[in-house]
Formats: sequence, structure tokens, C-alpha cells
Amino acid sequence: MHQPIRRRTFVAFAAASTAASAVLSQDAWAPTRPISLVVPFAPGGPTDAIARAVADRLGKALGQPMIVENKPGAGGAIAYEYVSRAAPDGHTIGMLGSSMIANAALGILPLDPLRNFTPIAQLFNLEILLVVRPELPVDNVSELIKYLKANPGRLNYGSSGNGSLTHLQMEVFKALTGTSIVHIPYKGSAGTVQDLLAGQIQLSFDTVATFGPHIKSGALKLLAVAMPTRSTMFPSVPILVESDPLLRDFDLAVWAGLGGPAGLQAPILARIHQEVGRILAEDALVQRLHAAGATPAPTTTEAFVKRMTNESVKLSKLIRQLNLKVG
Repeated sequence: MHQPIRRRTFVAFAAASTAASAVLSQDAWAPTRPISLVVPFAPGGPTDAIARAVADRLGKALGQPMIVENKPGAGGAIAYEYVSRAAPDGHTIGMLGSSMIANAALGILPLDPLRNFTPIAQLFNLEILLVVRPELPVDNVSELIKYLKANPGRLNYGSSGNGSLTHLQMEVFKALTGTSIVHIPYKGSAGTVQDLLAGQIQLSFDTVATFGPHIKSGALKLLAVAMPTRSTMFPSVPILVESDPLLRDFDLAVWAGLGGPAGLQAPILARIHQEVGRILAEDALVQRLHAAGATPAPTTTEAFVKRMTNESVKLSKLIRQLNLKVG
């Protein structure tokens, strides 16, 4: 199991963040060729849709096209390893976030989220929903738990891949509730929702963008929201921590940002961070994010590094406490 990010690593990145801010008054860095934005999920999912909207605007702001490269598989590890091996010249960046932290904490990703990467800017938080097939005889989370305990191992759940946050969320749900559900991993959200609608799997965690239309049509049943606050689209639906006493300690949010390989120079970091802040203030992009069930989350690079550090510590502790192992 990967060790959580150490304090000295956070301090080093905080110092780098301050240095990056200082270079904004100097000649700004500019890319000299198209930029690759590496996404750890297959095309068609909510993260991919957001990445393409960000890439379009960020490429224009930087003066070079930004091309989305989808590299799904291994819970995102394929994409993360690709970014970590790239030249630290600003022409290859990746979507880094909660799934990467989970991968490292579980030992699936043999890389350190900070030592092997340069965090640049946080982008958004995602609303995650817990849904079930409509024929399941349950109308709330407590009834689902009772049903699962009466039918151990008989239901299947889907995730965006081994080590993804939707995988870890359900494994934590199982550990906290003492239930047994069979895991079926996919390479992104598209396969999950396809098999959920076809009845091959019976429940899953995923985004508003993935499940929202199917909830409204009655094809899926919404039981809870896996967020600290209620959904803006489904405000009457409880969050998991208030849905059943067994889940009062459930705390796994989904978020993402941009990062490059280790050694990214301060002028590059500063320019990309500056432009991200500008595009996240654009009404058109904010509307695209909301449509995908995401909320813009602009912040300083230092605050982004701190969040990654804190999430690493929290997830590593949770995985040890619950003795979670995924594969």
C-alpha cells in the first residue's frame, strides 16, 4: 500500500506555488506546439466531456490547440503513468484527482501523487449518485442494505474501473454496511450505464450527467447522493451520511484538476494556472460544468496541493481501518 504524502513534500510544493505566482510579472511562458490533455477514462463519460470543454478554451487561451488523449484502464493508472513519463515542458498535462489519490493509496498506482507529478490547478467537484435498477424492491438506502444482507453476493455493481473512486465508494459502502456485492469494472462511465440499463448490473455510483436523464425517465431509481451536500438537481434526495446510521462516516468526494509531470517549471505552472482561473470564470464553461453535474472549484496551486495531501492521508487511513483490498 502506498504511503500517504509526507508534510515535507507538501511544503516543497507550497514553495513552488509561491515561486510560480512570482513569475507572472515576467515574460509568460507560451507553448510551441499542440498540448496533450490526458484523460484516464474512455470517451463519452462526464469527465471526458468536461475535459473537452476545458481543452477547447484552455488551448485558445494558450495559443495552441489542446488535444484530448483518452487512456482508460487500470483505474486510471495507464494515463497517470503516461503523464509522469512525459517531458516537463508543458506540452503534456493530465486530469489528476481523487481517482489518482485512491489508486496510490490502494497500491494500484506505483507512483506518488506529488513526487511524480506537478499539481497545477483544481478544476471541479462532481456530484455522485447511488442508483439501482427500478425493479429492485427498495426505495431508500436502509431498505437496500436490508435487501443486500438478505441476498449476499447476488447483485452486481459497476464502476469506472479497478481503483476508480466509484469502485472505492462501493467498497467502502460494503465495508461499512457489512454487505456483499459483486464488482464489475468498466473502462469509464459509458459501459457502466449501458449494462445497468440492460440489467447486467443492478446498482452503481456515478455522476449526475451519467444517470440524470435515466433517473428522470424512470429507467433508474435514485437512492442517495455521495456528497457532503445535497444535489442541486435532486435536492430532495438525502446524502449518504444521513441515509442510514451505518453510513455516517462515509466521506469520499470526487474532484479533478490539472497536473503535469514532476519538474514542471514555475513559469509553465503559473501560465496554465492563470488561464485555468480565467476560463473557470466564463459563464459558458460554468454552464457546461453544471450540465455535467460538476461545480467549478478554482483555487490556488498551494490549496490544490494541500487537498491532494489531505486526501492521501485520509484515504490511506480509511483503507487500513477497513482492510480494503481491490482487484
